[in-house]
Amino acid sequence: MRVIERAYTHLPVTSVQWLTATEDYRDFRKQVPGAKCNGDMTRPPHRAALQGIYFDQEGHLVVEVTADGAVRYDFYDKEGRARQTVHLPQRDASVAPYFRGDRIVQVARDSLDIQYVQIFETRTGR
Repeated sequence: MRVIERAYTHLPVTSVQWLTATEDYRDFRKQVPGAKCNGDMTRPPHRAALQGIYFDQEGHLVVEVTADGAVRYDFYDKEGRARQTVHLPQRDASVAPYFRGDRIVQVARDSLDIQYVQIFETRTGR
């Protein structure tokens, strides 16, 4: 077992993010005003630090870290040592990214909400 620690500054949950995240709940409360819920939803003090944990084709750990306005991937070798960090444009969270060699493949959405594939090449090897 390994423990990997990195410095991280938590990002706040903005009002827009909170409104978006609770929209379905608020709509439900309007549609079914007689529904009884145990407690209210409480806005968390910050966003979750991790978005996902993946492994590339060679078995190296890739951690998707919450970043403001971007996607951040932290790459680690098999011994748990940090190898590199890559910042990329936002991706569609409904489709997992893919990592192979020095390539990162992710799906994004355009202004018409249509998915498209992005392929990035890292400059340094992992």
